[in-house]
Amino acid sequence: MGFLKHFRSKSRLKQSQEELPSYPRARGPDPTTALPNTVLRNIFSFVCPHVTDETYEVSERSQLGSGCGLCDLRDLAHCTRVNRQWYNVAQDLLYHSVRIDAVHFCPIEEILSAGRKKKHIDPAQIPAWRLRQFQATVWKNSNLASRVEFFKLPYMTRETNKADLARTVTALPNLRHVDLPDGFFSADPSTQILRDELASSCLELRRMSYYSGAEQVFESLAHYRLWMNLEVLDLKQLDIDLTVLRVVLASLPVLQELKLREMPKLDDAAFQSSRTLPDFPALLTLRIEDCAGITASGLSAYLSRPDVREVLTNLALTRTGVTVPTLHRFISLATNLLHLSVSEVVIKTFPLEPTPPISSHCLKTLNFEVTSNDSPAAGVGAMTRPSDSYYSYLAQCLHANALPTLGRLFVRDSNFPELLMYPPPNTAFAPQESGGGFNQMLEVFTKGNEDLDWVYTPFAPQPADMEPEPEAMLQPFTPPYARQSQVYMGGGHRRGQSSVSSIARPVSAYGASKQGAGFGPSWGVGEARKSVMMGNGQGGFLAVPQELSPPSMPAALSELSLAPNSPNRPGSSGGTPGSSGGRPGSSSGRRGSSGGWRPGHFKTDSASRKSKGDLWR
Repeated sequence: MGFLKHFRSKSRLKQSQEELPSYPRARGPDPTTALPNTVLRNIFSFVCPHVTDETYEVSERSQLGSGCGLCDLRDLAHCTRVNRQWYNVAQDLLYHSVRIDAVHFCPIEEILSAGRKKKHIDPAQIPAWRLRQFQATVWKNSNLASRVEFFKLPYMTRETNKADLARTVTALPNLRHVDLPDGFFSADPSTQILRDELASSCLELRRMSYYSGAEQVFESLAHYRLWMNLEVLDLKQLDIDLTVLRVVLASLPVLQELKLREMPKLDDAAFQSSRTLPDFPALLTLRIEDCAGITASGLSAYLSRPDVREVLTNLALTRTGVTVPTLHRFISLATNLLHLSVSEVVIKTFPLEPTPPISSHCLKTLNFEVTSNDSPAAGVGAMTRPSDSYYSYLAQCLHANALPTLGRLFVRDSNFPELLMYPPPNTAFAPQESGGGFNQMLEVFTKGNEDLDWVYTPFAPQPADMEPEPEAMLQPFTPPYARQSQVYMGGGHRRGQSSVSSIARPVSAYGASKQGAGFGPSWGVGEARKSVMMGNGQGGFLAVPQELSPPSMPAALSELSLAPNSPNRPGSSGGTPGSSGGRPGSSSGRRGSSGGWRPGHFKTDSASRKSKGDLWR
C-alpha cells in the first residue's frame, strides 16, 4: 500500500505542475544591466515604498503607501535573487529603513491567522518574534547592521520588549531614529539599560524627547556632549531654569526643530540677549504650545537677530501669550517665514482700536484657528461669537493684499469663504504697496466645531478688465471668485464629491402639467407645486439640475433655448457675466410683456401666458 501511495503522490505532483501557467523566458541580453544603480533604486522604491521613509515620526504616523508593508518587503527581497546588481541595490534598501509590522494588511493575514490558531500561537507575540529575527540578523552580519538608519516598530512591541530592543540597537552604529517606549522620555528606571545602550552605541541619533522627570538627563546633554547631531528636540513639562535651557540648546550645533510644550518657567527672557549666556539658537522650525509666558515682545526680540530672520521658516503658536492683535509686531520681521500656525481660544471680541494688518511677503501657508465658546458675545447679536470678529479682521488683511504670497489657508470657521466673496464695505486699512484688493490664487480649508474633515474651497480671482469669452456668455452668473467646495481628508489629499455653488436662479416647474405646456400630468397635479429644496451640506442649497427637457417635449417648446443665461430660458435674466441684469433679485431680472419671460410663464400660447404661478411668491 505504501508503494502505490508513493506513485499516487508523484502523479498528483506532476499534474499540479502541469496546471501552473508557463511564462515565456526572455532571450538575448538583459536590458536592465545598462540601468544605473540610481534608476534601479528608484524602481525598487515603488516595489516597497516604506523603505524610503526617512521621517523622524513613530510608525503609527509615518505609514507610506496604501499596500501591505510585509508583502511589499517580501517582493523586494525576491528582487535580490535576480542578479548581483539587483542584489546590491535592493539589499541596501531593505536595511536602510526597517519597519516591523504586527499584521499583514491584505487577505494573507486571514490564512496566517487560521494557521496560528491551529498551532495555538498567540498573535500578539508575532511582532516580538520578528524583532528577535531581525536582532539575530544584524548581530551576525555587521555589513547589514551598518546600513540601518531608521528602525520603526509597533507601540506594544517597543513597550513590552525593552530588553530585546536594547540588544538590537547595540548592533546598529549608524542609527538615526528608533521608536522608543514612552517611559524612555521621562527617565523611567525600566528603560535605563536601553538608555545606556543608545548612549554608548548610537551616537548618530537625530531626534530625542524629554518629558517631566527627565530634567537631569536633559542637563547631561551639555556635560557629556551626548548626541551632538540632534536635529529635532521635543521638551514637555520640564521644570528647568532658563539658564540650563539655553546652555543645553547651545551645545547642539545642528539643531533645526524645537518644540516647547507646557514649560512653566519659559517666558520672554529666553529670547533676550545676555553677555553671560549663549543666545537662543536660530532654528528652522519653532513650535510653542501652552506657554503663557511667551508674548509678542519676546518673539520680536528673537526675530530682530539677522541670523534668525534668515533661517526661520516654520512658526507654530498654540495657546500662548501671543494674541492675534499682536501678530503684526513680529510677522513682518520674519523675512523667510513660509508656514505660520496660530491657535487661540478667545472670550472677547477683537479690540476696537485700529490694528495694523498681518503683513508678510513670503508666507505660503497660514493656519488661523481661532475658536470661542458656544455662548454669544455680550451685547452683540444672538448669533455672533467672539471669534467672528477675528475672522473679519483676517478677511480685511486678505482684501488689503497684506499677504500677497499666501497660497493655503486653514480656518476654523465654516462661514469664512463668504467673507472673501466680496470686499468688506469698510476696510480698516488701505491696500498694501504690492497692489490693491484680493487678487491671488488661494486654497481655503474650513472646519467647524462639529466637523470632522476639512472642507476645501479654492478661490480664483477674475480680473475686472478681462473680456468674457463667447462660451462664458452661456454660463450662469458667478461672483468674482468662483467657489468650489470639497471635503478635505488631510495629508495633502482631497477626497469627496465636489459641488459648485452658483447663485443662478433655479427653475420652477409650476404649471408645467397644464394644457399647452406639453410636460404631461406627471409633472404636477392641478395647481399643486412640486418644488424640492436640496441642501448642499454647508448651510446652502444645491441648484436645480439644468436638464429639464423630457424625451416627449413638443417641438414648440424644444426650440426654446434651455442653455444657462439664455434670454428664453426659464430662470435666466438674460444678462452677461458680471452685468447687473444677471444678478438675482435685481430689477432687470424680469422682462416685461414685450416678449420676455416672467416666473411661471412659458412663452407658448395665450393660455400659459396668463399663468401667474411663481416659485418665489
